[in-house]
Amino acid sequence: MEGGDSHNGGASMGNGRGRHRARRGRLLALLLALTFVAVVVASVAGGAAGRLRRSGATTIQSGPLDTRTFLATMDACAGGDASCLAEALAKLPVHATAQQEGDICNRLLVGTHHKSGTVLAKRLFRVLCPNLPEGRRLNHVKPRDYAPGMPFVHFIRDPLEIVVSAYQYHQTTTEVWAVESGYQAMLRNASVVEGLEMEWHRSSYDSIQEEWDVYRHTARQPENAQDVFTIREGDLAQREGFRFIMMALQHWLEIPIDPAPLEKCCFLSEEVRQRGNRHASKSSEKEDLRRAVMARHARDVARLRREMDFPPKGLEPAGEEWGRGEHDGEALGSATTGEGDERRYWSCPPAKSHCVG
Repeated sequence: MEGGDSHNGGASMGNGRGRHRARRGRLLALLLALTFVAVVVASVAGGAAGRLRRSGATTIQSGPLDTRTFLATMDACAGGDASCLAEALAKLPVHATAQQEGDICNRLLVGTHHKSGTVLAKRLFRVLCPNLPEGRRLNHVKPRDYAPGMPFVHFIRDPLEIVVSAYQYHQTTTEVWAVESGYQAMLRNASVVEGLEMEWHRSSYDSIQEEWDVYRHTARQPENAQDVFTIREGDLAQREGFRFIMMALQHWLEIPIDPAPLEKCCFLSEEVRQRGNRHASKSSEKEDLRRAVMARHARDVARLRREMDFPPKGLEPAGEEWGRGEHDGEALGSATTGEGDERRYWSCPPAKSHCVG
């Protein structure tokens, strides 16, 4: 009996490995086929095309698993040459957990921060990983939630965009903490400049501090290079880029599904961004708000962008001096956090916990 069980077990393991290889083959074939269909094909001539294909094919493999890397790959592939992108996807690594265990969703950690893409992450992984265990998608992920070797999808956002979006959102939200703490009333009764300053300090202590801590603890560590997939919310604004990033994510997770449902559930068109919705604030109103924040905190924003590898986007100070701002150390008021703690928000550089009273 024991010999028979051992034989059957060996056969079962062999069948399992065979199914796993077949599954990987189907995934790669699906991704390659969809790349040709979904990505806008740009024609490139002779030797230049060969150089672009070689450049694009190696970009993902050598760079971090980061949406900015994937968009750079699209640029290197003549803005979307299908054969070049297919070659790049084929070279993208699959996470070790997917290779060893097959179903990566049981081990996956998905982390967001307030106004960094929480609703997007929820919708996206409802399609990608409907069996994602409770507690594996964290709205306020912290460095302690990550363990080396763990597959981790981290949603982050440009710090200036967090502040502006949060300022708009907190004036209309029905979230209990914002209403009952009096924070919403404070924002509504303040001038635009005062309200943005309040939101700068709240976000500096909360969302921006969190994503800065987690990013530097995970993606910035070379040993985590193949375990952390960073999604920058602003990189998902264009349809072709969204499609390619979703294909790269599916390849890394080894989840062979049609990407069309991902686009349907989670891509926000420019029209939606302009008018806004319950979870996405109006982009048409943001430019003046950005300028108002940068008038007081340009150096802090520039420093944070550099430390989290966000590209500069204008309105930033020239040169390499990222000193403290003019208003640093000035107390501006207090509010109650979502956890019920009362914190005094100071005008000080973000990611400096000693500045919080």
